[in-house]
Amino acid sequence: MKIFHFSGHDVPRADIINANITFSYADLRLFVDVEIRGGSMISLNQDDSLMFLEDFMQQIRATNTTS
Repeated sequence: MKIFHFSGHDVPRADIINANITFSYADLRLFVDVEIRGGSMISLNQDDSLMFLEDFMQQIRATNTTS
């Protein structure tokens, strides 16, 4: 089980229920809000948002190559 470290929080991947992405193409800014099992939300800063999305894209690519 992979553990993410976001802004001082340790979050197991299995505890992430949903993610909301907000971005501004004009400003080249991107932010992710992560919903955690139990109903809490974590708003990620830009660096953590990019790390989260890179991992998410890697999971999608891995799934597409095995199916």
